[in-house]
Amino acid sequence: MTQQPGTPDETPDSLAEPASPSGEQAPAYGEASSPYVSPPAAPAGYTPYAPTAQGHPFAQPHAGAIAALVLGIVSVVSSLLIQVTCFSIVGSLTGPFAIALGARARKEIEQDPGRYTNPGIATAAFVTGLIGSAIALAVVGVGIVLLGLFISVAGP
Repeated sequence: MTQQPGTPDETPDSLAEPASPSGEQAPAYGEASSPYVSPPAAPAGYTPYAPTAQGHPFAQPHAGAIAALVLGIVSVVSSLLIQVTCFSIVGSLTGPFAIALGARARKEIEQDPGRYTNPGIATAAFVTGLIGSAIALAVVGVGIVLLGLFISVAGP
């Protein structure tokens, strides 16, 4: 059986149209049919993503809390390095900003708990801001005392 160029290929009937998974013949072109069964209807009043008590379907992290945590960490690290570099003095000033931002973020999270997911980060930011500020004040105080002792010992 040789085939002439340009003549259509003859195929058996079983290969002409693909069968559905259940063994039935596939519908003709234009007929709306699906081998998949649609899921059962949801109960009345059900929504797939029900909002929380506050009406927010998806809680999100508070951006102010994250920014405050970054400032608090910078404050702690720079306060520890204040004797090594003068640039860390600028970083030590971030402690009060971390305290203020952390306190504000904590207040906003407490007012709307269904909207935000990170009250712990706001608290950590507040605490790291306090620690950074305390270390900076202690280091500056010790520096002033040492400078005063050095001046009094060196004398005129």
